Amino acid sequence: MPVVESPSKLSKVLKSPIIKVVAAVVVVVGLALVLWAVQANRLAANGKGVCTPAILRSANANLDPTKVVSLEPIVNQIKQTKGYDKDANCLYVVTAYFVNISDADNAQKSLDSLTEVYDASKGFGTDLKPTGLGYQTLVGDVAFLHENAKQSTDNARGQ
Repeated sequence: MPVVESPSKLSKVLKSPIIKVVAAVVVVVGLALVLWAVQANRLAANGKGVCTPAILRSANANLDPTKVVSLEPIVNQIKQTKGYDKDANCLYVVTAYFVNISDADNAQKSLDSLTEVYDASKGFGTDLKPTGLGYQTLVGDVAFLHENAKQSTDNARGQ
């Protein structure tokens, strides 16, 4: 590495257009990386970005318990999407589906995942407008499924 013999030579090197361009590129790339990391963390934290708006709108139109046949392929598509288990919107749809088909165990598993990522201050995405079924209602529905399953088991045993 060459040794700079005097401050005037260092001053000339630092004023060189090549050094300025390299420094500018380093700063821009650094800022871009920081912004990308912040955005990726924000999306992951908000549980947004995995289920597309089209999927959510399609699911939203089929959340009614009478439309489980139409909702099933959407849920299968969601479950095949990498990272769906970290997306509150995706998990809402999957949990609602399991509630609608009275699958208490899978509804509970989905609800547990949803509970880990759901942020009540943000709610669900604008493309998913649960008709009367907010997060707390979903929690109550899953609890009801468990209670109903327990009563059915007790009745079958003659208790």
